[in-house]
Amino acid sequence: MKTEKDIQKEFVEAGANLEHERWARWQAYLHSLCKKNVDGSLTISKERVKHWEKEIATPYSELTEELKEYDRKETRNYLPLLSQALKEQKEGIVAAVEDFYTQAPKYRTKENLLKIIK
Repeated sequence: MKTEKDIQKEFVEAGANLEHERWARWQAYLHSLCKKNVDGSLTISKERVKHWEKEIATPYSELTEELKEYDRKETRNYLPLLSQALKEQKEGIVAAVEDFYTQAPKYRTKENLLKIIK
């Protein structure tokens, strides 16, 4: 049975992988909009800088629905990770409760059950 710590560690690793993929997509997009200089550096147009600075300064609640949907789309990538972590946690609780009910009746107290599932 996985511990809560194991589940959290796996969640963080999978989340970090998703975050890296998100960042890499953004960087590829950003680089595609930049001018590549002779020395290999990139230059962002002043129009793009102005546009992104405005978005950076805008709270989520004030974004257009179109921009909010971009953020929602990225957030939905995390749902399978969350579902898997919850499933594993539920499986651990079910296994603990099943173990609890295999004990002698005199040990089946509410206090012992709470100790097992915590």
